[in-house]
Amino acid sequence: MKGTIVVLGSKSNAPLPDVAAPYVVTANNAVERGTLYRERHGSRLIAMVPSEEFRNREHLRASFIKSRPDEIVILSGTEDDRAYIHSLGLSDAEISIIGRKERNGLMAKALGWRVCRVMAERLWHRGAKHFFLTAVPDLFGKGERSWQTGSTGLDAIFYSLQRFPDADIVAAGIGLEEGGHFTGVGEFTSKTARADRTTMKHWQPRRRWNVSSTDDTMIDRGGMPRWKGKILGVKDNPVT
Repeated sequence: MKGTIVVLGSKSNAPLPDVAAPYVVTANNAVERGTLYRERHGSRLIAMVPSEEFRNREHLRASFIKSRPDEIVILSGTEDDRAYIHSLGLSDAEISIIGRKERNGLMAKALGWRVCRVMAERLWHRGAKHFFLTAVPDLFGKGERSWQTGSTGLDAIFYSLQRFPDADIVAAGIGLEEGGHFTGVGEFTSKTARADRTTMKHWQPRRRWNVSSTDDTMIDRGGMPRWKGKILGVKDNPVT
């Protein structure tokens, strides 16, 4: 499919692209932002959320119940998550499960062999104790590499690249600095922000040639091209 796909994160005061996207992919409670595109353009709403966060954070479940996305993609999930989502009254949504290995595979497909550099740098930052007690047993055991995982926002971009390889992708509300979410609940931690900056440093521009952003931090610190289209005005974008 060609055209423009919008990927939304939960960073506050994010400039949203003014584009009639056939699909909008959201991270966590940014699903609430996605409804704006569904109301204006009839966009199909694909909401991504990690299994553990969805089960443990009431405000995420509330955002999903309120927004009723067309598709729900559970990251690091199992089939038990499907029944849990149905129990919340979200049985109309098409549900996909991406396991732990598959989730980290999204980054590997996007970055190619340079994902090894990301893994090495993250382990360096976390220290020898984490390396020997967490990484080594995992590498020689299940190989799930949960310690490799970054933000749901970047995972949403990686997922969109795989699902819509011929489309232009514009990201909004996915920054590389810690801070609060637009709903006033939850935050983007400094640990995850640093992990994402490491990912961006090793993600070659030629492998993300069709991805742009509206976020200054992603543009300035991540080297992402700036979205050249129109931005929604404040009145058109009540969810900031």
